[in-house]
Amino acid sequence: MRSATIRIVLSLLAATVLTARPAAAQPIFFDDFNGPTLDPRWQFFSTPFDYTLAGGRLTVTRLNGRYPEPPPHGPDTSYGSFGIDLPVLNDFRVTIDLGWAPGSGRRLQLLASPAATLQMSELVGHAGLHFSGGGFVGSRPTPPPGPHRFTIIREAGRFRWLFDGIELAQAPDRSGSPVTRLYLLFDGPWSGAPEPMWLDSVLVVPAPGAAGLLVLALGALKPRRR
Repeated sequence: MRSATIRIVLSLLAATVLTARPAAAQPIFFDDFNGPTLDPRWQFFSTPFDYTLAGGRLTVTRLNGRYPEPPPHGPDTSYGSFGIDLPVLNDFRVTIDLGWAPGSGRRLQLLASPAATLQMSELVGHAGLHFSGGGFVGSRPTPPPGPHRFTIIREAGRFRWLFDGIELAQAPDRSGSPVTRLYLLFDGPWSGAPEPMWLDSVLVVPAPGAAGLLVLALGALKPRRR
């Protein structure tokens, strides 16, 4: 009788744990760029770039960072970056709605530092959709201009990279490095005036592993041997 009761309790608990995950629904950070000024949590990690805020969109209009050596000896690009500090995250989901107009010579990179990256690059010799994390590196052809969505997930010791909701790859995380900061990095032509690149929204949420919670719960209720 006791054994049957425990099995029923475990079944109910398993169903509850697997279907109820409130922590994952609570954003750590969200910005839809809908206000008249930039959210003060953003920090510039380069010479600040010029931008406009209008219609729920941040558009990069000029990149003011320059590498010490101009071309042909140094990179023939200008750059800019900003980011936010995060609480220490092990499992997480980062989703960025962004886009770029037709053009060339640009790079737009999402970095969940120091764990994983996802970037679009038009740079000569480095063009493509590139992603990395936990010792894994992958690439796809450069996507067309327009609005897109980047997603990086780490959950239960595995990374997943998605582009427009389609999974690019998944791989085990061999580093285990917690995420403490989110960066967005932009590169453009040496002139500093790239064709438009923009951000529509940035969302960061924790992604606790339901399976791990279930194992802990089952272990706590497992009958002891006499």
